[in-house]
Amino acid sequence: MPMDGVRFVAVRLGPRPGGYDSTVTSVVLPQTQTRMLERRTEVERLVAAAAVLVLFLQVQLPVAHLNPAVLVAAVLMPVWVQVLPRFEGARLLLGAFVVAVAAGILLSVAEQGVRQINVSSGLDFVVGTLTLMGGLGVILWARTLISAPVIAMLAGFGLLATVSRSAELFASNPWRFGYSIPVTIVVLAIAWRIGSRWFEISALLALALVSATNDARSNFGMLILAALLVVWRARRLSPGQRGSWISMSLLVAAVAFAVFQISQTLILSGYLGERTQERSQAQVDAAGSIILGGRPELAAAAALFWSDPGGFGVGAVPTPTEIVTAKAGMAKINYDPDNGYVERYMLGGHFELHSVLGDLWTSYGIAGIGAGALLVGVAVRATALSLRSGVASGLLVYLAVRTLWGFAFGPFLGGSSIIMLFVGLVLIERSAQRTPDDTDGSEPAVVR
Repeated sequence: MPMDGVRFVAVRLGPRPGGYDSTVTSVVLPQTQTRMLERRTEVERLVAAAAVLVLFLQVQLPVAHLNPAVLVAAVLMPVWVQVLPRFEGARLLLGAFVVAVAAGILLSVAEQGVRQINVSSGLDFVVGTLTLMGGLGVILWARTLISAPVIAMLAGFGLLATVSRSAELFASNPWRFGYSIPVTIVVLAIAWRIGSRWFEISALLALALVSATNDARSNFGMLILAALLVVWRARRLSPGQRGSWISMSLLVAAVAFAVFQISQTLILSGYLGERTQERSQAQVDAAGSIILGGRPELAAAAALFWSDPGGFGVGAVPTPTEIVTAKAGMAKINYDPDNGYVERYMLGGHFELHSVLGDLWTSYGIAGIGAGALLVGVAVRATALSLRSGVASGLLVYLAVRTLWGFAFGPFLGGSSIIMLFVGLVLIERSAQRTPDDTDGSEPAVVR
């Protein structure tokens, strides 16, 4: 082999009777060309790292309705589109959301004679959807160049650098309404990068303790659940014990329910602080559960859905009848809907049901529900496979739980960054090698 170059071996397959014949060709690249390829790769890695960081900067541009993330996704579209076939479900997801956006626009056109259309609000929602899909593509492309823990760290740093410190809620509780999610992502990404199982578990428990002492009930429960699943994942299982991804999903659901019940008992017993106990007890007394009492928007969403399951369209403005319907649903769970919250936030010139799935339904109709359900299904399957194969990190589990929580109890525009990061990290790469125990036809979830 020449000392001034690098030898590459190419295998050319040609047909022959009964099978394929192969011809091995040896190619020697000059050292200068090799260095050019290496430099090009380094430049691509730097661009990918910068792009991921920009994706998670929570800032608005002077141009209305635009943000840095959607511009980065648009500029890099020629490169990330090419990697989509490498990841299972990526093209299907993007196609489903394109159909949903088109359906939502058609729905708003059809509703023009019935209601007002807030074009500005509608544009914000569409741009948010395009940001989610384009950002997902950028993350998948970045995964082919840099490691997943580094991608997660960059995302966490982007979120942390742009925490809104001027918001009223931030002033009341900086950890709960500002730092909890970004810091959790950064710390767990570092733990993932280090690769120590016990360091990862310790980080999860330490973050859970901080959340418990800062009235962040949901974050506390998610971190405890993630810690339990990481401990369980560490067990060595024989191929016959692993089961299918569906049985794994059911197991995780059962563990999640148990963690919720235990957490609720701890909260109501005062172990997470007097303020948290009082707030939670009031919600249980009013609605019968912490979840329903803390998320009365669910009752409004259910009432609106049963009155008009087809959705309302992009930028749709709620009618007086729909406002009355939503309030009636909230009143059924003993929530006082006449406190200004419905008119100012939920239905004040737009629909905001504090639920990703609810927001997708109001804007995109049944197509929005379908796109959201597909995203959840693909993500749950990929997470279950990664848990089954023992490669799921604490961060992936935490992001999975937070994403599923957001689909039920979090606004779409506020939670799209977490969804984008989680789905981008968890989707299965088709090039991943099958393991001998993958007898159900599923690829193992390999995340580098």
